[in-house]
Amino acid sequence: KLIEQRRKVMNILTHDTLPATGMTLEYNVVSADTTAAAKQASEGAALNFGKVKFGTKSADIDTYGGYTTLSRQVIERSTTPMLNTALKALRNAYAKATENAVRTYLYDLIAAQRDATSNANNITTKSALAAMTPDEWAGIIMDAAEIMDDRNTSLTRLAVSKDVALALIKLKDSGNRFMDISGKGSDTLGSFDLTGVVGDLMRVPVYILPAAIAGTACFIDPEAVTVWESGGPTQLSDGDPTKLVENYSVYGYMAVGATNPAALLPIKFKTA
Repeated sequence: KLIEQRRKVMNILTHDTLPATGMTLEYNVVSADTTAAAKQASEGAALNFGKVKFGTKSADIDTYGGYTTLSRQVIERSTTPMLNTALKALRNAYAKATENAVRTYLYDLIAAQRDATSNANNITTKSALAAMTPDEWAGIIMDAAEIMDDRNTSLTRLAVSKDVALALIKLKDSGNRFMDISGKGSDTLGSFDLTGVVGDLMRVPVYILPAAIAGTACFIDPEAVTVWESGGPTQLSDGDPTKLVENYSVYGYMAVGATNPAALLPIKFKTA
């Protein structure tokens, strides 16, 4: 049975189109911003002065794809749509490969910012993950909202690994569960759809990052990372008349870059 890959992580990031040519993609990032605005001191007085400095980064444009071979007899005489099924399998494989590439990039970026020995970008907790209380989660969200507001980014969602999601589900006070997982009752802090692996915590959407390392949690504004694609995948075919076989391939081009790293705010849990 074919498994259709839902590009869960890629779909929460910013998307753009690749340029028509080039082996790498260059993009600008803000390296410094001293712009400021304030009330004019007096009529005719100089306004506040500032400048935006830009840095240039580059991302490799990679090719993703695969191919398969079918005999002319299967293509022309099979009573079931074998060709369509084979092509669908190739498109699913392409979606899986590109999704996994984006996951690896995002997960590595989150870990690097959280664990950096200098210029680390994170928000730290006073308790270990398992010991976090509803009040501590509320404090983390409010602190994160303040930080993101100061950066002029949005507290769009909280993306977490599976163990962090389970810790959220287990939140209790005097034995009462705070998260509604039945879908049939009201809750105090939020809710969680166990089949869709999404939920919300104090009105902040929560997304599970599939296969992320334990302890991963990060507030994400989609503009933090951009995925450029060629609009693919593209399908090609070519036959061998001596063997009566037809080769089919599916491929596409993609690049990934951190266009605004400050729009990520990882959570660093206290070590137990």
